[in-house]
Amino acid sequence: MDDEKVIGRIGNCYSILHACYEQYDKIQNLRMDAFRAYWHQYPPTDYPNPKEAFLALIQRNDVRYVLSVHNTVVRLLERTYGIMHRLNERNKQVLGIPQEELDEIGNLLEQNSYDLSGKESK
Repeated sequence: MDDEKVIGRIGNCYSILHACYEQYDKIQNLRMDAFRAYWHQYPPTDYPNPKEAFLALIQRNDVRYVLSVHNTVVRLLERTYGIMHRLNERNKQVLGIPQEELDEIGNLLEQNSYDLSGKESK
């Protein structure tokens, strides 16, 4: 593979994928931190009914923050996935590789538990 554009698009796909994972992890951590703080302050089981527990949860500033950024992060992930998908489609077209072949390679890598560092994982 000596096409610099293809190599660049592949690198971009991996960079975008990495950025998506980082954003997903960030929102997951915010969500879990907010829920843990809520649980430790006053566990939901201590409220007289589920409605009061829910109202207490959504009135928390940390929960409101998570809810406010969640939609933005989801839209960001959708857009970046779209870019990555178009780059990947272009690479398949230029290289003449069908999706089925890429899926087979992915399955083999997964079955053999290889990572990109060349080390075998357990």
